[in-house]
Formats: sequence, C-alpha cells, structure tokens
Amino acid sequence: MARKKKRKLPVFLAVIVLIIVILGVMLKWNSGYTESVSGSTNAYNKFKDVLISGGTVSLSSDDINSLVANSFEAQTHRGVTIKTIYVNMPQDKLDIKIPVAYKGQNFLVSSSGKATLKDGCIAYLPDSFKVGAIPLPKNFVLNKLKAMYNSKFTIEADGIYINKSALPVTVNSVEVKDSNLKIGVEKLKLNLNNSRLSQIKNKLENVVGNLNESDKSKVENIIKYIDNNQSSQNALQDLKSKLGSVSNNEVKKIANEINVVQNNNFQNQNQNQSQNKGTKSVDSALAGRVSSQLAAAAGDVSDGSARAVINSIQSQVDSGSISSGSVMAQYKALNSYQRFQVQAAIFKHVNISDAEELRREYGI
Repeated sequence: MARKKKRKLPVFLAVIVLIIVILGVMLKWNSGYTESVSGSTNAYNKFKDVLISGGTVSLSSDDINSLVANSFEAQTHRGVTIKTIYVNMPQDKLDIKIPVAYKGQNFLVSSSGKATLKDGCIAYLPDSFKVGAIPLPKNFVLNKLKAMYNSKFTIEADGIYINKSALPVTVNSVEVKDSNLKIGVEKLKLNLNNSRLSQIKNKLENVVGNLNESDKSKVENIIKYIDNNQSSQNALQDLKSKLGSVSNNEVKKIANEINVVQNNNFQNQNQNQSQNKGTKSVDSALAGRVSSQLAAAAGDVSDGSARAVINSIQSQVDSGSISSGSVMAQYKALNSYQRFQVQAAIFKHVNISDAEELRREYGI
C-alpha cells in the first residue's frame, strides 16, 4: 500500500501545479487589454449644446472613452494602480473594463451592469465582476470599493450611487439604450441671476392687483418674461427697460432696485480688478505642471472672451502670483455658454487634481 501512495503523490502534485497554472492563466487573461480611442471632444460639445437649451445627451462608447482619455490620469489606491477605464454598451448594458497593475503584474478588472437613475442618484447596478476570467462575488467587490472610496461615492448592497446634487448640472434621466448612454439634463441656469429674478417677480406679483388696466397688462407680460428667461444673461437689463414703461410708482421703485444691484455689481468688479497682484504665491511645482496645459486649453477654445480668461489664469500662474479677483470678474462677465467652454477646456487639458485646485482659486 505504501508504494501505491508514493506513486500517487507525484500525480497529486501535478494536479496542484496544473490548477495553479490554470488559475494564473485565468487571472492574467486579457491582462494587456487596450482599446483604440479617438480622443475626440464630442462629449464636451454634446453637453455644451444641450446645456444651452436642455434635453438629452446621447454618448457613444468612443465619446465616453475619449472623455476619460482626455481627463483621467492613472491613480494608485492601496498598491493597486488603475491605468484607465474603458466603457462599452452592448444594447442596454454597461460593460466596464479597467486595466490595473499590482506588484508589477498587469490584470484586467471588468464588470457588467446597468446605469440608471434611482432614489435621486445616478446609479451603476452591477450584475458581475471579474479579474481576468475569474468571477468575483459582487458583495466582496462592493465592500472593497466602499473601504477605498467611501468619501466620493455611496456604495450600497446593489451598486454604486452618485448623488445628483453633487453634479454641476441637473440630471433628470439616465439609461443605456441602443448602445448609447442617454443622459437627460436641464437647461443650465445661473443661480445668482435666478434668485434676483425671483425676488423681482414676487414684488411684481404683490403690486399687480393694485395697478390700472394698462400697467397691469404690462406687468403681467413682464412676469411671463421672467418665467421664460430665467437663464438669460441680459434679463436684468431687459427688465429695467420693460419696467420703465410702467407709470406706477411702486413699479418704478422696483426698477430703481435693479439699478442699485447693477451698480453694486459694477463696483464689486472694479474692486476685484484693483486688487494688488501677488496676493498669493503660486507653487512652482503647480506652475510647472499646468502652464503648458493651460496654453493647450486656451488653444482649444474658439470664443475670444472665454479664451482670454484661460490666458489670464496662465499669465498669473507663469508670473508666480495669483490675483484671483480680476480673473473672477472676467469669468463672471461671460455668459453660460462661454463659461462652459472655459470649464470644459480646463478639465480636458489640465490633470484632475490641478484643475480642481484652479477651480478653487478662481471660482470656475
């Protein structure tokens, strides 16, 4: 019997070695995965066009992958380096492939699931996870992600959630349909302007019942104008002109309040522009990283006023000192379309962490 056991031992070891080799092959399956990405700015342009009027953005796989290629830099978390992210959308599914590196070895992490709007959040609800060709339990992966990204996302038992309120635009629908990610967004609104228009509207509604027929008709039309022009850059100036045709003294007081608001804005801009240069020094490492990136961003913007804002930021970064007031005044003078061009160009060409620092400094 002892001799039979000795003969079986090499066979047992061979089976163990074979299993290890198979697992290794499965883990390393497609570890050199890569996709051809055009690097186009279609995604930015599509968002830009829809934000002006509201509607649905339809993004192809290449749109999303190009957006990632233009803005994502490799990130390392707990020894795992995420190289990039690829998205594919077979019919109504969202497939994600993430090439990673760990201790000098390359692996491919992949997932398939669904993108949707749920409980006021944008949600990714995964059906499966894999490393190479080896399936991983969904709960295991979600718990690991929760430990790594607990401050950025909400991780629940069924998926990953991003609160809509954390986004710069209002999203009202998300779905994958016909191999495209379709995102419904509302028209971009300027909150500061909206607040003032709402105050004026409330005051007009309070006095409209006391007006003669001629003034009442004019004010009712003005209220309708406010409702239809919440995001107009010229709304306050237009209102002042329209209110000037109303003879009632209470309405004239409201028109005078608009004058006061505009005068205060003008004075604030002048104060910002007159701030001394060098109020804050620029980190030399930051300047070295972003100067050429800002130049590329400016070259990617067609609008002259939007380009001038980026040029001003680059000039200050190159000089070694930040005087954010003058740039903020330039930026606030832009309309929503021009502001979006500035934001899109900077976040396209400047790496994410540095772009966030510029956003904090300049209020972009």
